[in-house]
Amino acid sequence: MIERIRGKILEKSPTSVVIDVGGLGIAVGVPLSTSQKIGTVGDEVGLYTQLVIREQSWELFGFSQIAEREVFNILTSVSGVGPKAALNLLSRMEIDEIKSVIARSQTDVLTTVPGIGKKKAAKIIFELNEKIAKEPAVSGLPEDALKALVALGLSKREAAERLRKIADINTLSVSDILKIALRNE
Repeated sequence: MIERIRGKILEKSPTSVVIDVGGLGIAVGVPLSTSQKIGTVGDEVGLYTQLVIREQSWELFGFSQIAEREVFNILTSVSGVGPKAALNLLSRMEIDEIKSVIARSQTDVLTTVPGIGKKKAAKIIFELNEKIAKEPAVSGLPEDALKALVALGLSKREAAERLRKIADINTLSVSDILKIALRNE
């Protein structure tokens, strides 16, 4: 498995880049969100990758964030949703927006993405709704504190649970919230 790739950008289009890795030009498909973040031709870039092997081709896809790769993998786990459709979704929506659309069963929003019709949208929602619903709701929690706890090694779910246990959380500073959250195990 190719987990990560680093090198100089040789060519770039909105949905793909060619990266020089030790003298080899490696073609990598990317969502627009990643393409906009990685710089221009000649810049050094590092991407998290996913290799998709099919009978007739091997394709490498790259992402600026691990979370994008995870959502890509979740989307492509749905039968009939290929890498191109998953990239199209990631190109048109933020990760949280994709999760929200699936959790709210908004097939009409999914069908605005090229390559996703009504049947495929319904299938995505049916197969992924439970996975998305299992993720903890974090609205109403201080985002800075949540991000800091995740950066310290807690899962998003565990961080959210610890923050929910803190009384009067909205009256405390982020540093005080972190101290309390790290004490509560």
